[in-house]
Amino acid sequence: MNQTAVEWLEDIIKGSIQDKLVIAVLTPIFQQGKEMEKEQIIEAHDSAYIAMNLCFRGFDRSVEYYEKNYGKNREGNQSITGKD
Repeated sequence: MNQTAVEWLEDIIKGSIQDKLVIAVLTPIFQQGKEMEKEQIIEAHDSAYIAMNLCFRGFDRSVEYYEKNYGKNREGNQSITGKD
C-alpha cells in the first residue's frame, strides 16, 4: 500500500525523537496534516477525471480510489465510507 508524504514525514520525525511529550504534541498536528492531504488526494483524483474527459462517476469514484490506495486497514486512518 502507498504511503503519503505526511505519513512518511511522521515516521521520520517520530523515529528520531525520544521525548514522549514532543511526540504527544506532534501527533494531532500530523493527524490534521493527514486529513488535509486526504482531501487533496480526493480533489486531485476528481480533477484528473474531469480533465481527461473520462466517465466521471463523482465522489464515490474518488473515495473508492482513496480507500483502495490510502484508507483501508491503515493504523490510525479510519475508512471514510464506514465500510471496513
